[in-house]
Amino acid sequence: GGHVLAGTAAGRTDISASAPGAGVRIAAGQGIGDLTEADSEAVDAPGQAPGTANLITPVPNPLIIRSPSLSLSTAAGSIDAIDSAAVSAGSLSAPQGSVQLQGLQGLVLASVTAADQVDLSAGGALQLGAVQSGGSQTLQSVGELTADSLRTTGVPGDPGNIDLVSTQGGIRVGSLVSNGGVGANALGAISFGALSSNGPLDMNSQTSLSLPAIHIGSGSIFGAPTIDIASITPVAGSSGVFTLDLGGAAGAVGLSASVHILTSLPVSIGNLREQQATIVSTSPNFSIRHGYIVDQMNLQLPYQQIHLSSLSPQPVSPFVEGLFNPHLAFSLSQIGYRTTSDAFFINNTPSSQLVYAVGGGQVLNQNDVADFVRNLRNGEPLGLLQAGGWPLPWLSPEANSSLPYQSASPIAWPAPSAVDTGSPASLGLQRSHGALLLKGL
Repeated sequence: GGHVLAGTAAGRTDISASAPGAGVRIAAGQGIGDLTEADSEAVDAPGQAPGTANLITPVPNPLIIRSPSLSLSTAAGSIDAIDSAAVSAGSLSAPQGSVQLQGLQGLVLASVTAADQVDLSAGGALQLGAVQSGGSQTLQSVGELTADSLRTTGVPGDPGNIDLVSTQGGIRVGSLVSNGGVGANALGAISFGALSSNGPLDMNSQTSLSLPAIHIGSGSIFGAPTIDIASITPVAGSSGVFTLDLGGAAGAVGLSASVHILTSLPVSIGNLREQQATIVSTSPNFSIRHGYIVDQMNLQLPYQQIHLSSLSPQPVSPFVEGLFNPHLAFSLSQIGYRTTSDAFFINNTPSSQLVYAVGGGQVLNQNDVADFVRNLRNGEPLGLLQAGGWPLPWLSPEANSSLPYQSASPIAWPAPSAVDTGSPASLGLQRSHGALLLKGL
């Protein structure tokens, strides 16, 4: 009904069971290795207060075990232990405390339950069945880290974060439900069968990241050479802008990312660093603040489909907005039909509304020739460019000189009333000594 306490001698093993089929089973009423007993003297010295020689303090002192089979449980109190053997079968239970176990070799545990925190580490592979706790879970391994299910419910002062680390292997989890956030860092591949988290994810793999349909909090970071996420949905109760980052491992440029984002909330990708990216979102308000695409990006949104290429200015389809970005870095915002970007527009659709962001300012309908045709076709108001043409007075000379279409003399856009929108419009172009002339209206 009390505590099971460890010794204090250096290099000791408190309990050993190494014969074939042997194991260690401890059921304590209070705790295991959760207190420290001073064993410096057998009895109190003259003049010492009673109990000084074997003073017990509330400082954890792990019980050191050597056994391939392990079963530790407490009715009340916590578990703190070390197993120096390769554990092939084990279970841990602390329904009113926390669990901490360090496996110096591989560690296989069928079940782990705790009211508070769970802290498990393995010098080899860490193989887990079901792990459930009120507080946070910290699971670390040198080799592969696998688990059937991980779940936290949260306790006062601890939301129940889950942190997973494999320094030389990968991470594979069947099902994860976190009341807090989730962190996963691995040399190898990271994959989950099912995942739900009230907080954000921070996942980094040197190999690949594969996730199913997930429900998560805002502010997540995904980093891996290849990223494949079936769908991302903000967790119930989310509001405001839903943010995330996508890129390679540890902030590098990734090879590819394929992501579906299912929400009507505004979505903002703070950092997107990929060679290729395919992003589908149901948000009518979508932005990429700091984009860096080496090859191409395909973006499918409710009001527009956008193709951005860093290699070719060739449009892919008359029904897909085209952007050309030879400088690789870019920003983009899509609100309804309006696309704002500092990449060059090379193709617009009949519904496109384009805004070119350059030099600290914005130029409405930067792709002026294509937009002029669309204005005529759709009967929209004309003259969205500054009356009188170039230079645009709110931009710097450098910004004006970077515009893809320029004129040596002002372009006189016809007033809306002067355009017959009921008949087809034709538009011819003539370039003479740097001037761009519009005729054939």
